[in-house]
Amino acid sequence: MEQIWHKADKTKQRTRIKLYNTLVRSVLLYNCGTWALTKTDEEKLDSFHRKQLRRVLGIRYPTKISNKSLYKKCEQTPISLEVLQARWRLFGHVLRREPSIPTNKAMEFYFHDNPSEPGVGRSPHSQ
Repeated sequence: MEQIWHKADKTKQRTRIKLYNTLVRSVLLYNCGTWALTKTDEEKLDSFHRKQLRRVLGIRYPTKISNKSLYKKCEQTPISLEVLQARWRLFGHVLRREPSIPTNKAMEFYFHDNPSEPGVGRSPHSQ
């Protein structure tokens, strides 16, 4: 891949972006609908994605480009948004499955109403 990125004059930008989407992005996003990401994880993924896009375009350190214009130039979106969309797609698939499968049972358990009233519990001073 390094040879393709560095020979920008021999390969078209469109071709390099297609190669990135096919070979890198697809592996990066594999099974991302099941990930439980923190805000820091999302920021790191987005940062990695932007770094790779800059490499694909041949943009090096002194040259600056805003994230918004980078995404627009490459016709891409932040990875964190794609992970969120994948999670919603997976959620929709799970909802359409029969109630007896383990994923639906786990979801039912997670969202099950607590019979006790909120705020009622052990006193913080009890031993």
